[in-house]
Amino acid sequence: MSTSFLAAATTRTADAAMHSVARPRVPLQYEGNRFDGAVLPGRPTPPSGLDLTGAHAMRCAIETPATPAESRERCDVLLFISSAAGYERRRKVVRQTYLTALAAGSEMARRVRYRFLLGAPKPDQVEALAAEQAEYGDLLQVTVPESYETLFPKVIASWRWAVATHEFGFWMHADDDSYIRLDLLLRWLASPVAQPHEGLYAGYIWDGSDGRRTKPLRDPTAKSYMPYEQWPHDTYPPFASGCGFLIAYDLVASLVANSPTFTFFRVIGMPRSSVER
Repeated sequence: MSTSFLAAATTRTADAAMHSVARPRVPLQYEGNRFDGAVLPGRPTPPSGLDLTGAHAMRCAIETPATPAESRERCDVLLFISSAAGYERRRKVVRQTYLTALAAGSEMARRVRYRFLLGAPKPDQVEALAAEQAEYGDLLQVTVPESYETLFPKVIASWRWAVATHEFGFWMHADDDSYIRLDLLLRWLASPVAQPHEGLYAGYIWDGSDGRRTKPLRDPTAKSYMPYEQWPHDTYPPFASGCGFLIAYDLVASLVANSPTFTFFRVIGMPRSSVER
């Protein structure tokens, strides 16, 4: 595991970048959000009308085809940017900022491919997402119901889709409010500190150093609530922050092979009150 590249290559500045983008005369309003996807504290209310049980979400993830296609796209890094219906402005900002480095025909575009990772939308969101996909072609909509509760199954689905469609060196995850310095990322991967690539799991690792260790949050009303039956221990093992982390292909392939045996797991949160100092 490594912590070195993320501090230089990934920052949470997409929200700040919105200030430089023309805003609509009537601000967009989304239920439960401060603005366009900035989630308020507390555990989000799952969308109504969807079966959001963990078992159902995991079934949807595992049903994502994982058999490699005869012809697959090649790239060094396959980047998945977690997003959701209703966060169009965030995706627009990301496209207008660091994704411009992936302009058609560029060397970086050959080395880095990306998709915005979305779950299954509600019926009234389908048309808008179809129009966005027709314009940009960069959405991956998996069949896992869309919710903060189902981020883990969404990631599993993206692993399976990735090995089926691409020959890649690294799978990477970022949030849609993170800013990725793709040039620094590729430079870091080529450096001696990132060698060997096999078994590489890199990001901002919460590993106990500098107080970076969290305790499970047991408040049922918290967004990252962790029940004892899922994790009975007092602390978590080392893990990378979800805002930006990278996994080598050999690890992803192993995760995909074992994914039918996985059980639902909640998102590990890092509330300030739970960080050991």
